[in-house]
Amino acid sequence: MSHCRGRPRFFGNGFFGLGQIVYDLVSVLFCDRRIIAYESGRDWLDSADWAGDTCLMSLPPGFLDELRGRLSIGQVVGRKVMWDSRKSNQGKGDLWAPCPFHQEKSASFHVDDRKGFYYCFGCHAKGDALGFIKETENVSFMEAVEIMAREAGMTMPARDPKAQEKQDRRTELVGVMEQAAQFFKLQLKTNAGTAARDYLAGRKLGEAAQERWDIGFAPEGWQNLWDHLVGKNVKEELILAAGLAKASNKGKKPYDTFRNRIIFPIRDARGRCIAFG
Repeated sequence: MSHCRGRPRFFGNGFFGLGQIVYDLVSVLFCDRRIIAYESGRDWLDSADWAGDTCLMSLPPGFLDELRGRLSIGQVVGRKVMWDSRKSNQGKGDLWAPCPFHQEKSASFHVDDRKGFYYCFGCHAKGDALGFIKETENVSFMEAVEIMAREAGMTMPARDPKAQEKQDRRTELVGVMEQAAQFFKLQLKTNAGTAARDYLAGRKLGEAAQERWDIGFAPEGWQNLWDHLVGKNVKEELILAAGLAKASNKGKKPYDTFRNRIIFPIRDARGRCIAFG
């Protein structure tokens, strides 16, 4: 099985942090054998937009400040927790409660209502009001803004049609990436993945670890993934745009980007597959 040499390459602003984590993890597991962390479709994955889905609409200057001014973090968090009356001092904005992110009996979850931040001394969860809504409601940043604005009685800015089209396309591409991740995962369990499974087992990555990390295998051959996705009625243009295949300069069918490699899906904070390592 082939392995690439040298440091992995990363594409796109703001992606390096996640890629470095994957790089360090795999370097340790594979005894310093390197992999490429390839950000598929780097032209469609713009980290500034992707991270918070802020592309969906343009927020006017001062909108978030006004939102936070209308609805304090104490009000937001107070809908989810019961404040510890013995430990809290509401007059000073010093609020304590059992943490909503992990099970506990003591009040180790602290909200500084004046500064607008929360911190748990037990599980170390931290953030502001919007971050709290994101985590407790499992929504994107802009969805959290919408929820908080609705509670505060503020009208959200109109959606930008072009930005919505851009988001819709990203959603399509993520769907293609997820199908590819499932394909690679299934291939690892076939006869073609025997050597890869043995290699992973030798690195103490058994079936439980493979399942947990959705580890997969790209088999030998030039059009395995391509033929699979086309057979699922995925548009050829989307496969190419996602970076999962490359156009042939010999006038032949596009060929798979990944061949004869162990594959690690790389996911964003919302669990969406955005790259492969």
